[in-house]
Amino acid sequence: SQTIPLVTTPAGWLGTIDLPRISPGSGAWRATDVADSVTTPGTKCEAVDLGNFPSATTRQQRTYLLRDDTAAPQSFGVDEAVYTFAKPDEAAAALATLSGNMDGCAARAATAQVTRTGDPSGSGAAASWVVVQRVDQQSATAKFRSAAVVSGTRLIYLVANPSDTFDFSDDAWHALTIRASQRVQQAP
Repeated sequence: SQTIPLVTTPAGWLGTIDLPRISPGSGAWRATDVADSVTTPGTKCEAVDLGNFPSATTRQQRTYLLRDDTAAPQSFGVDEAVYTFAKPDEAAAALATLSGNMDGCAARAATAQVTRTGDPSGSGAAASWVVVQRVDQQSATAKFRSAAVVSGTRLIYLVANPSDTFDFSDDAWHALTIRASQRVQQAP
């Protein structure tokens, strides 16, 4: 049976133990301190200012980088942004806006391919995507994995920078999204 995870430090944030390894037996996750601002560039499909998400009362970020895995792309990691709103319906509205923007990205940006990989929560309170963006006039692309989940008055947004050969599985990414929503409930 599933149980609530033990609290990690800092409370309310993913612990490095929560992030799965991509190569079995290789790599170690390291985390930055929690910052009181959001600097993640995101996937370029969000169509909102992630650093100043509208109506959020607080915006914080923590970055997790994978070390000691020779198969990993350079600077492979996950950004976790947590936005707090005054009311749960404001957080739900922010998720709806973000989801609509992500789903409509390919129609707005001809160089983007967006695939929704599902609702990790199974309840309509989360969404997950894989985004491939062309980054130059030739054919170079950047790949992203992102997910958003609402927990009470908070919206958690995760962004990773995988490659075609080094990536989370959909199931692992969805499980990480759910774990982030469990962790934020442990915040003081």
